[in-house]
Amino acid sequence: MEEHLPLLHLQGYRSSSILEKAAWASIELGDDEMGTALALDLVEPLRQIESQVNLARLQQLTERLSASPFGDAPEVARLRALLEGPRRGKPGPTP
Repeated sequence: MEEHLPLLHLQGYRSSSILEKAAWASIELGDDEMGTALALDLVEPLRQIESQVNLARLQQLTERLSASPFGDAPEVARLRALLEGPRRGKPGPTP
């Protein structure tokens, strides 16, 4: 199993990159709801592969959504909360 870990890590990175591009494209095309749904699906895989660069890009996507007319949607609030992680003394939202 150990010999497959780098490949699994690479596959996780690739699929996450594709989802991230799809999320950005959805937002660019005005489908903020789809972009948010895709972004929500990305948080946990990006944490699992410890991709700080991609998590930072996901944070940028979240900031853009927050500034949009869709920014007050509960899905965007959930995305923000997931990216912020648990607060002191409080558990974070479950993925």
